[in-house]
Amino acid sequence: MPQGGCFPWAMCVGKVRRPEANRAEKSAGAPKKSSLTRILRLMTVPRFSVLLVTLLALAGCNTNKVSNCPAAVILADASQVTIFRPGAPQDLTGEAYRVALVGISTDCSINKKTGETDSSYRLNFRATRAPSADAAHYTVPYFVAVTQGDQLIEKRILQVSFDFGAGDSIATFSESPDDFDIHVANGHQPIEYQLMAGFQMTPAQVDYNKKMGRYTP
Repeated sequence: MPQGGCFPWAMCVGKVRRPEANRAEKSAGAPKKSSLTRILRLMTVPRFSVLLVTLLALAGCNTNKVSNCPAAVILADASQVTIFRPGAPQDLTGEAYRVALVGISTDCSINKKTGETDSSYRLNFRATRAPSADAAHYTVPYFVAVTQGDQLIEKRILQVSFDFGAGDSIATFSESPDDFDIHVANGHQPIEYQLMAGFQMTPAQVDYNKKMGRYTP
């Protein structure tokens, strides 16, 4: 049996310590009562369908703690981003590379006395480009947000860096950002919250995904 009682297709991730320099600011006071549509408009994402990529995986872990953790989801319309060469046309001929969020997994610890849930998570990425003899290093922005229904609890804008080796057209890599400490409101359960991830995109990048029909990896 794999570590932690999980089946091979489930990933249970340990706690990641939060570096002081990278600690994101949390929203002050009570969550805003705005709709999720309005919130995600600030993320430059027009729709909010999601990929429930980890719910079955969580069911494979034989602990009540894990099955009651906040769900980890990928925002489908923000699941991949295309970067163009400088000055190139905004079409297939001008693409420099693409990056896709292809997986997310989560684990948590729940303190029933304080109502706090400490959630760790791991993101898996896949980047592609046209064949090239040159090595290359890139960085792209992405976000992770905590939501409850249509309320935004906290949002962080982060960056992930990766490399294409000389002659490589595919790069796969993972990222384990800082944990989220979620205060579960009275009368609610941790599973009612979501960790939602996607790329932080410009309106032009969102429009290009729509044009090319690129909503999911």
